[in-house]
Amino acid sequence: MRLAIVILSLCIAHGAYSQGLFSSIMRAPSQIANGAGNILSGIFGGGKSEDPCSKNVMEEYKKSVTAFHNKLYTNIAARSDNHFVFSPYSVWLSLAALAEGSDASVKNQILSSINMPLQWCRRKKFYDIALNVEPEGRDVTLKRRRSLILDEDVKVLSSWGRLMRSTGLLNYAYAPIKSNPRATSKKVRNFIGTRSNIVLKGNSVLLDSLDFNGLWTTSFPEAGIRSQPFFNELGQKIGTVQMMHLKKKVRLAHAPFMGAKVLELPSMICGLR
Repeated sequence: MRLAIVILSLCIAHGAYSQGLFSSIMRAPSQIANGAGNILSGIFGGGKSEDPCSKNVMEEYKKSVTAFHNKLYTNIAARSDNHFVFSPYSVWLSLAALAEGSDASVKNQILSSINMPLQWCRRKKFYDIALNVEPEGRDVTLKRRRSLILDEDVKVLSSWGRLMRSTGLLNYAYAPIKSNPRATSKKVRNFIGTRSNIVLKGNSVLLDSLDFNGLWTTSFPEAGIRSQPFFNELGQKIGTVQMMHLKKKVRLAHAPFMGAKVLELPSMICGLR
């Protein structure tokens, strides 16, 4: 089974240079953290402050991600009357990657909106955790790809490219978005595995694709197995799939902070971020 999600389109009308997104993409880690590590030094008679870079950030990471996910979910749900699928985890990491390539003022705004620490050493720990939360299991594999497609006329600093490769936050590639939008649209469709027509504007597009492969070999004892038709996103039947059917009492809860109902499914159901 393949699950592919387009998370964001970037339409930068005046070009990347005028927005400052890539003209001053990277600052050295020492410059980014400069002044932050010694803010508390000298307090209480010149005593030494605890180095923020040495702290365990796991709890801070959990709170940051959860707060962003809830905020994003609430905004998306408020604009939709239908079912929807999105990946706040991918949006969070992709925006972080763009922040690393922005000038100081834009960078601070993005980091603040996604609840990301300003010190580089702490952000790096966040990235290390986030990029290792989807380990492959015995029966399930997850392959996630995040990519920034840029028009051929857009240039980025090599230092930002090196950071993206070293952290794995985001891949980037060039395509003729303005000169040949049809060819670029085809490339985008192939990336996310869709047949839908995609209209591209501006000079860049941010994409996310998640391939989920799982083999479920054990059914619930009380379930009946039936062969059901399987359709693609255009409503065309492309095959059949074995489905479990059962009547079972499950717990239903209300999460007021999300404005949502939560259904507790049997423990063998897999969850996706």
